[in-house]
Amino acid sequence: MWIRTLLMISSNTKEDSEVWVIDREAASCDKIQSPKLLIPRREGVKAHIDHLRDYFVMITNHGVKSKNYKLTTLTDEVFNNGSAGAFNDKWEDLIHSNEGFVIAEFDCFKDFLAVYIKNQGRPELLVQDLTTREFTSISLDDVGEIHPGLNQDYDTKSLRFSFSSPFTYNQLYEYNHQTKAKRLIKEYKLAGSPQIVRNQFECKQFLVPSHDGEEVPMNIYYKKGINLDRRNKTLLEGYGAYGLSLHQSFNIVHTSAMEKGWVIAQAFVRGGGEKGIYWHEQGKLAKKPNSFKDFIACAEYLIAQRITHPNLLAAKGSSAGGTLVAQACMNMHPELFRACLLNVPFLDVLSCLVDETLPLTATDHLEFGNPITDEKVYQLINSFSPYENLSKREYPSILMNVSLTDPRVPHWTNLKFIEKLRDMADAPQRFPDFGGKNIVVRLNKEGGHFGALDNDTNLAMGTFEFAWLDYIMFKKQNI
Repeated sequence: MWIRTLLMISSNTKEDSEVWVIDREAASCDKIQSPKLLIPRREGVKAHIDHLRDYFVMITNHGVKSKNYKLTTLTDEVFNNGSAGAFNDKWEDLIHSNEGFVIAEFDCFKDFLAVYIKNQGRPELLVQDLTTREFTSISLDDVGEIHPGLNQDYDTKSLRFSFSSPFTYNQLYEYNHQTKAKRLIKEYKLAGSPQIVRNQFECKQFLVPSHDGEEVPMNIYYKKGINLDRRNKTLLEGYGAYGLSLHQSFNIVHTSAMEKGWVIAQAFVRGGGEKGIYWHEQGKLAKKPNSFKDFIACAEYLIAQRITHPNLLAAKGSSAGGTLVAQACMNMHPELFRACLLNVPFLDVLSCLVDETLPLTATDHLEFGNPITDEKVYQLINSFSPYENLSKREYPSILMNVSLTDPRVPHWTNLKFIEKLRDMADAPQRFPDFGGKNIVVRLNKEGGHFGALDNDTNLAMGTFEFAWLDYIMFKKQNI
């Protein structure tokens, strides 16, 4: 089979895409070929392109009501004979989109196509045989993450992928598309750590009604045998920004906490990517308040279902997830929470978005809006920026991790927040004052925004967080 050699040039922002193509077979040293426009830039339209046999393969949200990605194809013949950029109605859908079906990425091979998806939150791998055009679905668990392996051989009959879940450390699988058989190649072990047995833990998945009737997915993870009788220490984690999803992968600190009776909960609020592009757009710009209300709804649900109690409920958010947790748990409903963990949190949102000298201001305007040019946007951001909304009241206990080398969230914005919090917070009445109105700040000299590069340092930080949570919750509560 003749293999066409193409050079594809992609120009992407967080909001749109543009793709040009050069046929390297048609070009030569004495004949320079100009790039031909395949995907013109259109507002809000994203596209990721590859080439397979004699056609292009693309995931895009163009022309999709749910605004989630679909998988489409365009033949070489149509591209070669068509006018540049005029292919909108020539693409043929291979996999349609819907609100609960999220296409993450795809890999092209000589005889098959691999598509990595989340189907109603369930991780799956779809493999299409290019001869029969039939799809085969491979799944391993109701929760977790499936990622492509190092598949460098285009002519291969099999592909490798990895799987991880809150109860399963990294596993490497191989799938043979001819026999339709998968096999576990390697199950990685954590050196020096007790090995986790999957069937000792349980996951429950909920759809939580939010303020407007939207159903927000939430998972809880815990060790089998514990009584969900509202006496469980519970950590509720959220993010909800930039269309990014919370990782449903293995965390040894979390499994260790579950061994000791903790419940770990993940709230997949709007603004994140758990349900695709639609879900992101329902929690950005003017709809950003949905994120906070979704998180509060999940906390109230945990309490109403008697899984935990406000005296035993903690929340955790990192980076933009810190915006979510600080605003929802500290400024909106502090009475629902015993403690908040904030890692390199984005707290001084308004001041940062009016400072164009900061490296991320321009791209953050796409997520939150531009308060410099629009007064309504200014007022909206002012209404949910955690720093602006601190007031005279009793707050949950706070543990904040701050990086002195963080280029994304300047450390001085976090320290500014802490100083105002110490001035505004009332003396603790609900709980004893363990020191400084229950406010603890850890300054990290290394690691940057994403933490330390070595696992030992990150493990020590996670262990400290749960030791702190256990410490502040150590007294018997009236529950």
